[in-house]
Amino acid sequence: MPTPGYTSLSEDYWWWIARGLLVPTIWGFYKWTCEAPKRTLEKVFGDHVVLADDDAIRKAKGILDIRYPVPVAFIIALGVIGMSFYQGTLLPKPGWWNANFVVCVCSAVIDLPTVIACFLTLLRLWTNVRVFGALLKKVNPEPFHPDGAGGLQPVGQYALSTTIFFGVGGAVAAITEYWLSVRGELSVAYITHLVILFYISFTPIVFLAPLWTAHRAMTEAKDKIVMVISGQLKDTFLHGLSGERVESQTLKEKVDKIESLQKLHIMAKSFPVWPLDTSTFHRFLVTWLLPGLGFVVPKAYEIFRHVILRV
Repeated sequence: MPTPGYTSLSEDYWWWIARGLLVPTIWGFYKWTCEAPKRTLEKVFGDHVVLADDDAIRKAKGILDIRYPVPVAFIIALGVIGMSFYQGTLLPKPGWWNANFVVCVCSAVIDLPTVIACFLTLLRLWTNVRVFGALLKKVNPEPFHPDGAGGLQPVGQYALSTTIFFGVGGAVAAITEYWLSVRGELSVAYITHLVILFYISFTPIVFLAPLWTAHRAMTEAKDKIVMVISGQLKDTFLHGLSGERVESQTLKEKVDKIESLQKLHIMAKSFPVWPLDTSTFHRFLVTWLLPGLGFVVPKAYEIFRHVILRV
């Protein structure tokens, strides 16, 4: 029987509603991951920031044409659900969620499409990174673009949007962790622990992966500009020290040119090399860390009640 004083899984209607809503939410996220890269690339192509040739476009289309085998995702999902179901039914002490075998079967049936969607979403995110890597090899960033990211801010917005969806999952996992701790079942909540560890470690990777592809191209473009200015600066400076007598007016012109090239060199060195501004990065940190409050705040309130208020 479930722990006295707590609603059993078969009677916990809110749990079933939340579980039912989770399925369309994750499938909606998967649909978004399929459509978002196209909108992102249309924006940067429209500003003529990306210089993709025909080979790069063909390569990107070839990556997008890959159809991931849904049966493989189904088999992997069956394995994950089967392990969870096998572990739950073998626990010596029934809890609120595994006291009824029929309810456990229903729960596994609901979880199956959720796990399939998660697996396909991760594959699609990896595909998107490969597409960005194929198309963002050559860029022409605009240093004075109002977005503060050389015109590639849409890539940063895409990366931030992916972490927002992950943040929702992290918040659900954190609240579930607290929920299980209240029921004294934290020691057997292996799946929830793994989800939280996965969220903490994988979310920064999901955020940085598309940014890194653009970062490499932006760095290469900036280095080319800096090298051109450095070459002109070197030629002008060495020509001024060639030993030939020059008139004072000519010498002044050369000095002025050297000073102008120095200013251009400093300006070029300050060009952005990441497709995001500081506010986007700050929003990522908030999105990444905020779900932890789903566990910390209720736990802190519980400690406050027991220790301070002695309730």
